[in-house]
Amino acid sequence: MKNLKLAAVCLSCLTMTGCSALNFSVEGLINAPKLTSEQSEIHQALIESVGSNITLKYPKNGEYRSAYVIANIDDEPTDEAMVFYEYTSNGSEEDGLRVNILDKDEDGKWYSVKELAGAGTDIDQVIISPMGSNNQTDVFVGYQNLTNDEKTMEIYSYTDGDFKRVALDTYSVLEPLDINNDGYIELITIQRSTNNDTGAVTAKASMLNMKNNEITASVFAKRTRKGELSCETIRKRTGRPPWKVIGKGDASPGCIGNGLNCGRRPGAYMPG
Repeated sequence: MKNLKLAAVCLSCLTMTGCSALNFSVEGLINAPKLTSEQSEIHQALIESVGSNITLKYPKNGEYRSAYVIANIDDEPTDEAMVFYEYTSNGSEEDGLRVNILDKDEDGKWYSVKELAGAGTDIDQVIISPMGSNNQTDVFVGYQNLTNDEKTMEIYSYTDGDFKRVALDTYSVLEPLDINNDGYIELITIQRSTNNDTGAVTAKASMLNMKNNEITASVFAKRTRKGELSCETIRKRTGRPPWKVIGKGDASPGCIGNGLNCGRRPGAYMPG
């Protein structure tokens, strides 16, 4: 299953050079869901800290779809909460998306610890997990912008009572996977770029890891401006010919995978 997901990411790397995603506002399509009792307590603590002139923002993708993300993100046994919102006042210095971390005091009452500005106008997804061999739980938040297709991923940590941003990167597609079955996730990203002079589009797929609060990236697939993809990593990771992983049929350049070239002569038929 993981190999299939990895192949799907590689296929997205190819197809994304020819199309772009559409962004919709969840807030404009549905009414906010009714809060649970715990969410109501968190909301009350939030407005006591930042005021009531806020609009909640909801992640559009991923496991967490609530504006109230409740999880254990530090080394204590109790949960913390992150709330995503924007201020409703116009033209103020507080414009823009915000993320607020809340925790419980000794009496079990929620309180706001810290507010940080987000890196976009909407939330793509939230991922909470240790990354690589890092035992610390990291929070990965992907932000969308209405002005372009590129998204920004910010990585946060909450240690010793301090909520802070530790790293950031850009992406077009983000997928968490445990590639090497070591119990820790790696993040697979696709980054899409356009040459302003020629208009040529390049997309590359990378595996991200964390070391000393810094992102390291290993590129394993790239769609060049000539429409070719390096398939060696697909072959190594799946143990199967890339055309069997990504699709069946005519795998000549320009047919399967939107330009996949895996070492066979152009026009050759690749049986599944």
